Amino acid sequence: MDPINTLKRGFSITRFNETAITDSDTVSIGDDLEITLFKGKINANINSKK
Repeated sequence: MDPINTLKRGFSITRFNETAITDSDTVSIGDDLEITLFKGKINANINSKK
């Protein structure tokens, strides 16, 4: 399934260890994430959780 049309609408895919995140319990403070956008990728680090 190609996510390009979804990404074009402003959504993103957030991954931890190359796996898409669907539950905040699967990541911890200090973990590095990769966020895929329609045009490019962003690296982020978790500094807090709610």
